[in-house]
Formats: sequence, C-alpha cells, structure tokens
Amino acid sequence: MNKKAFTLIEFIIVMAVVGIIAGVAVPFAVIAIDGWVATTQLTDLSYQARFSLLRMTREIRELNATDLATNLVAFTAINIRFINMNGEEIRYQQNNNNLRRRYRTSPSAGWESWNNLCDKLQDPGGLTLVYLDEDGVVTAVKADVRMVKITLVLISNNQAITVESLARFRNL
Repeated sequence: MNKKAFTLIEFIIVMAVVGIIAGVAVPFAVIAIDGWVATTQLTDLSYQARFSLLRMTREIRELNATDLATNLVAFTAINIRFINMNGEEIRYQQNNNNLRRRYRTSPSAGWESWNNLCDKLQDPGGLTLVYLDEDGVVTAVKADVRMVKITLVLISNNQAITVESLARFRNL
C-alpha cells in the first residue's frame, strides 16, 4: 500500500511561500482600501458643501431687499437673519461644526426648530459671510448691502473642502 501525503517540510515550505505572497499583496490592498475611504469621505464633504451652499444662496437671493432696514434683520460674519419675498423670516448660523437653518412663516409666528444642513463645518471659521455693496466692496452699512459672499469650509479626517458663492438680491 503506497500512500501519498505531504511531508512536514513540504507543508512548511508552502506556508512560507503563502506568507511571502501575502506580505507583498496586503500593503497594496491596504493602499486601495485607504484610497476608497478617502474618496468616499471627500465625496460626502463635497455633497454636503454643495447642498448647503446652494440652499443658502437660493434663499438669500430671495431676501426682500425693497426695505433692507426692516428685512435684513441681522448680519454678521457667521450669522444672517432676513425676511424673504414671501414674508418668511430665515436665519443661518454656525454652531460648533453645524450649519444651522431656522425659519418662521411670519414675525408673529413661532420659530421652527433648528435644522442642521451639514455637520462637518470647520470650527471655528467654517461659515464666513461677507456683505458687499453694488460695486462689490465690503460694507457694514445695512442700506448699502446688495450681495452676500458665502464661504463654507468643511473638514473631515484631515480632508478639507472650501466652496464659495455670491448671492445677489434679486429685487434690486
């Protein structure tokens, strides 16, 4: 009876070869997985940044600029509060790493609860609002404001994305 089987030496040699191949292949797999994770995170940041910026820009353009003294309620570098052409009061502000939006349908109505548009703002400095006059010059005079430059900086796991937009009031 002639039985064929692997000897211990053959088994050890096979295991050593498999170990060498795995040692060479695993770093390449780790690099590919790290690249996929980084791309996924950057895509998520990009989506949040674009969504938030488009929403803010669209709504700020709807500011009822016929009476800025009344309808531009508050304007700072990290906060804007205004009344749009439908009479709704809208407020945007940064709170830690959140971009928050709040509104009410009329000055006599109660405020709705805060809505977080994104949760990856750089803290501090993730939201910057700059107010410009008709010539594009920075102004702090409410009656001269014609445009708002919006800058959002989002950050996640040492990856950052910066997006900007300019919202010009429509009814001026």
